[in-house]
Amino acid sequence: MTKIIAKKLTAFLLVFSLILIQFSFSAAAANFPAYAVVSHDNGAPVYPQPGYIDGSGHDGRLDKEKPSKIITTLTKGTKVKALELKADGDGDMWYKINYGDSYEKEGYIFNTRATLVGSYTEDAAFEAWLTQQNFPESYKPKLRDLHSLYPNWVFYADQIDLEWSDVVAAESEVGKKLVHNSKPDSWKSLDPKAYNSETGEWYLFDSGGWVAASKMVVEYYTDPRNFLDSKSIFMFSSHSYDEKYDTKENLMLMINGTFLNATLPSPPDNENMTYADAIMNAAKASNVSPFAIASTILQEQGSAGSGKSISGTEEGYEGYFNFFNVGAYQYGELNAVQNGLAHAKNEGWNTREKSITGGAQWYAKKYVSVGQNTYYYMDFDVIAEGGFYNQQYATSVYDAYGKANFLAKAYGAVMDSSLVFHIPVYKNMPEITRLPEETGNNNNFLESLTVKNHTVIGFNKNDTTKPSELVVRYPVDTIEIVAIASSNLATVEGAGVKQLNVGHNDFEIVVTASSGEKRVYKLSVARLSEDETNALPPIYEPTINGNYKTGEFLTGVGFSISVENFKNKLGVQNGTAGVYDKNGNAKTSGLIGTGDTVKIYDTAGTEKLSYTIVIYGDPSGDGIIDETDLAMVKMVYLGKYQLNGVYYKAGNPSRSGKKIDETDLAMVKMAYLKKYTIEQ
Repeated sequence: MTKIIAKKLTAFLLVFSLILIQFSFSAAAANFPAYAVVSHDNGAPVYPQPGYIDGSGHDGRLDKEKPSKIITTLTKGTKVKALELKADGDGDMWYKINYGDSYEKEGYIFNTRATLVGSYTEDAAFEAWLTQQNFPESYKPKLRDLHSLYPNWVFYADQIDLEWSDVVAAESEVGKKLVHNSKPDSWKSLDPKAYNSETGEWYLFDSGGWVAASKMVVEYYTDPRNFLDSKSIFMFSSHSYDEKYDTKENLMLMINGTFLNATLPSPPDNENMTYADAIMNAAKASNVSPFAIASTILQEQGSAGSGKSISGTEEGYEGYFNFFNVGAYQYGELNAVQNGLAHAKNEGWNTREKSITGGAQWYAKKYVSVGQNTYYYMDFDVIAEGGFYNQQYATSVYDAYGKANFLAKAYGAVMDSSLVFHIPVYKNMPEITRLPEETGNNNNFLESLTVKNHTVIGFNKNDTTKPSELVVRYPVDTIEIVAIASSNLATVEGAGVKQLNVGHNDFEIVVTASSGEKRVYKLSVARLSEDETNALPPIYEPTINGNYKTGEFLTGVGFSISVENFKNKLGVQNGTAGVYDKNGNAKTSGLIGTGDTVKIYDTAGTEKLSYTIVIYGDPSGDGIIDETDLAMVKMVYLGKYQLNGVYYKAGNPSRSGKKIDETDLAMVKMAYLKKYTIEQ
C-alpha cells in the first residue's frame, strides 16, 4: 500500500506556523547573490537594464517605443551570478547578473531564461528536517541549494511503497508514455509494438505525431531528483486553492504575454468577462489553484491559444470548447480533438467560461480529491486509491515538466513565501538517471547470438524474457560466444570465450545503443557431467548425400526450393542441419536463396560442416528468378552496379569467372521468360 506522508494540508498558514515552531526558519527573501545557469535552449540575451518583453517573449525594450540593444547572448549552460530579481514596467521579472570568466561584466537577463542553483551553507535545522523526512542522500544536494535560495520552502518526502524498477516497468509499457516524433530517435521505443523494424517507422499512439517513449526517457522523467531546481520543483507543488497566495494579481503575472491575458470573445461569453476572471471563478468553484488551471490550459492549448479544441469552429462541433482537452485522445474513427469536443458537447460546454469551470471541476474530482494533487502525481499515478498507473492525465512523458515552468512563473511574486512541495521517494532507486544522447539511436538489438561450433536454441532478437539455450557434453569446458549487434553504432559486452562448470552456466550479453539504452540477452548453457555424457550414444561424424555439389560453395539447389525440402534432400546422417540467412538468423521456412548458409552439426551439437549456397541466376538472394535479378545483372553488365562474392557468382551463370557479360544477361533473361533452364 502506498504511504503518502501529509498529502493534504489544511492551509498554507498552518504550514507556516508549523515551520516557525519546528525549525525557526528565518522569514528572509530569496538569498542574493546566488548562482544561476542559463537553461533556455536559445540562450539568454543580456541587456543593459530591464525592459519590456514583446509577445514572443524574446525582445527586450527600454520602453515600448525605443528598442534596447542586446549586449551579448549567453549560451545554454552558462553559469552567472544573480545579484537581484527586478520587475520592469510590464511586470516581467529580470535577473541582474554578473557574467564572464571572472563574473566581471554586468547586465540583465529575462528570469525565465535562467535557473537559480543556490549557494548552501550549513543549516542544522534544515539538515534535521531532511533526516526526519528520510530523504535519501541523492536528493539532498539539490534540496540544499533550493533552501539556500528560498529558506521558507518546505519539502516533504512522500515515501512511496513501490520498487523503483516496478514503477519504471509499468510506466514504460508501450503506449503509456509518449514523446513527439520530432524528438531524437534515441528518445523513442524500439519495442516491436512501438516500432516497425521493416519500414523503420514508429507507430503513432496519438494524433499529432506522438510515439512511444524509450524506457531510458521514461526513467529520467519519472525520477524526481532530475527536477529539483527553482522551476521544475513546481511539478511537486499542491494544486489546492489557497486564497492567501492564489490571487488574481499573481495570476496576471503568470498569463502575461499569453492569449489568456485578454477578454473572452462575446458572444457566446459574457461581455467584458476576462480569461483571468473566468479562471478565478473556476478556482473558487472547484477548489483548484488558478495557477494550476491556467498552466494546464497553456500547456494544452499553447501560449497563443491555437489549439483546435478551443476554436469553436471545428466541423460538427461548432460552438463547443474543451480548454482542458478532457477526453481528447485518438479513438475509433475520431481523432483526439473530435473526441474531446464530443465530450464538451455532452457536458454542454458551449461557452469558454463553462468549459474552463467544467474542466476545473472535472480536474478536481478526478485528480485533486483522490490525492493526485500535483502535476507529478497526475502524470505518474503511484497513488493506491483507484489502482496504480490507471489514472494518468497525460501520455506526454514530459507533460509535468512543461507545466511546472508555467507555475514557477505564476509564483514569481511570492517565491519567498512558505511554499510546500511533496516529493516522491521510491524504494531501491538507482544512483542517477539520465536522458539518452540525442545524436544516437536506441537500436540495442542483437542481430545474432551464436556459439562457435555449437547450436544455440531459442534465440529471438525481440524477446529477452527467455534465455537462449545450449547443451554441451562433458569434454567441452569452454565455449566462444559470438554476438553481433543490429546497429554498428551499438556496443556488445559479454561475448567471447567463457569457462564452463558442470551443470548450469548463465551468461548475460549486454547491448548498449549509441543513446546509452541497454538491452540484456541471456544464454543458459548446460554442461553435462562425465557420467551423463557416457550414458549418451557415441558421437559419429555427420554425412550428407550427394544430391548437392559441395566445395567452396554449395550448388545444385535450383529455384523455388523450400527450406524443408532442401533439408530433406540434403539427407543428413548422424547429425542435424541448420539453415541461416545472410544475417545469421535461423531460417525455418520460406525459400532457399543465394547467400543462405547451411551448417551441419553432429549428434552432440558441434558444428562440423558449413556451406554458403549459390543459386545461379539469383543474385538478389530471394530464391526465385524475376525482374529484380534480370535488372541487377543488366546493370552490372552496363557497369552501373556491382555484385560481390557469392552474389557475383550467382549473377554469372555462364561460369566464365571473368566478368558478367552478354551471355550471362541472355541466360538470365531467357530463364526469366521461362524459355531456358539454368543448370545449377
